[in-house]
Amino acid sequence: MCGRGIGNLLFPLVATGVLTNETTQSAAVVTSHATCPNCASKVSKSFDWCPQCGTGLKPHACAYCSNQMESNARFCPSCGAPAGSRGKS
Repeated sequence: MCGRGIGNLLFPLVATGVLTNETTQSAAVVTSHATCPNCASKVSKSFDWCPQCGTGLKPHACAYCSNQMESNARFCPSCGAPAGSRGKS
């Protein structure tokens, strides 16, 4: 069996635009963005802060117990400490 039959099966997909570079590139653009939980702006997934409202977008470590906290958490879910930097002792 030669591979000529396979090309005939893929041609309709290419002709209709199912298998194009534009399709795969647009899918990459959609997945490279996230939505800010505060202002609903589209931001890059690589951003740590929203450029529109300044809301933190990445989880961060609690200053007291070092467990991970969500970016919009006001208190640590593990130890209950307020979010933010640890004050002077």
